[in-house]
Amino acid sequence: MLNGVVGYQILEDGTPVSLGLILFSSLLIFVGTGYIALDTGFSWTGFWNSTLVEPNKAYALYTLYQLVPIVLLVVYYLLEAYLVLRVLGERRPMCMFHNRFHWMHY
Repeated sequence: MLNGVVGYQILEDGTPVSLGLILFSSLLIFVGTGYIALDTGFSWTGFWNSTLVEPNKAYALYTLYQLVPIVLLVVYYLLEAYLVLRVLGERRPMCMFHNRFHWMHY
């Protein structure tokens, strides 16, 4: 998602700050998800033991592993679509899927 923000040139792309923000946010999600998954699976602290009994509802793990990436992907697509359609004024990049998959309409 931060890559979509970089397209607006709020931060210059390729600078240590923009690369650091992307790396830091990626590591934050990776470490958070990894910790919850490992602690749930191996019961290191016992904090997540309630998720091990039936019906196994690990909401924290589900949120970080499934929902956060899906939400960030949708936000990225919306940021890029706005950038292409409004800021750049181009429609052809958005029609790529229409031209490539035109056979699906038959």
